[in-house]
Amino acid sequence: MEYDEIEIFFRSALSTLISLPDEFTFDNIPVDIDSIDHDSAYHRLFRECRLFVRTARYNGWLDDDSDYEQAGCDYILSRNGEGSGFWDRVKVYGTHAATAMQTVCECMVPLVIYLRDHDDKGNYWFRITEG
Repeated sequence: MEYDEIEIFFRSALSTLISLPDEFTFDNIPVDIDSIDHDSAYHRLFRECRLFVRTARYNGWLDDDSDYEQAGCDYILSRNGEGSGFWDRVKVYGTHAATAMQTVCECMVPLVIYLRDHDDKGNYWFRITEG
């Protein structure tokens, strides 16, 4: 079950990080999460999301009943200092969990994503950099 939660969290984080064109779907990304190039920025973000979810679950900040889609969004908003995020959702996460997850995110480097045009097969290519 944890893998599904990580994938939901990751896809939400990625969607929040980039402004998606209307025709974009995760099917347009030319790699499958199971076969991501280990050196790619895409994989790096996936690993960071996986570590965050596992840490949050271990510490009891997130559990089976948590909204992992919202948490993925809050992760990017908090990490990039967007003015919303975990700190803004104390009623959802609880004071301790919201504060703890916000603090972790504030210690991380913000991310910027560059989305390139799609290829002739409709695949999107992007690069994630530290901002």
